[in-house]
Amino acid sequence: MKLSYEVDADWNRWCRGDAAAGARAFAQLRPALLRFFTRRRPEAAEDLTQETLAACVRARGGFRGESRLSTYVFTIAQRQLSGSRQRRRVETSMHRVAVDPDQCAATSRLDEVSDRRAVRAAVSALPEHFRGVVEHYYWAEERGPGIAQRLSIPESTVRSRLRRGLALLRRDLQRDRLDAVCR
Repeated sequence: MKLSYEVDADWNRWCRGDAAAGARAFAQLRPALLRFFTRRRPEAAEDLTQETLAACVRARGGFRGESRLSTYVFTIAQRQLSGSRQRRRVETSMHRVAVDPDQCAATSRLDEVSDRRAVRAAVSALPEHFRGVVEHYYWAEERGPGIAQRLSIPESTVRSRLRRGLALLRRDLQRDRLDAVCR
């Protein structure tokens, strides 16, 4: 289903304070976003749709009207999708590092708590400039622009520190796991 041009007008009225127009705009956007995410990540489609709509609300005044509203909204959706894929890769990677492969099937609740503690300890051992970005990204679930604004650094620096901080985190967790096995 293609979004009607009325959604653009409703969005603009909502930005000026018309709540009913906002409800109409979101009623048109939601099914389109849900279809978009269902095709790409069906297991997370509902959550990603809600996250995208929330991001649209937060970025309410950011739409300048230089393109169709659908272009703006689906750009936000694509960023949400990319972020969710990146988080899933990192979480999977961190899980592989933090869990002993010989005990994967038999990992108990106690092991999970121990692994979480190991990850938290490794994060707290990171240098401050990496730690702040990693904590904001994973525990506060903030994204690049928000972290950049909060820490008063460029967004490119946030991406760089996140990438380098995670590399250090993986290295430390692998070393700790290796030390535990060799004892």
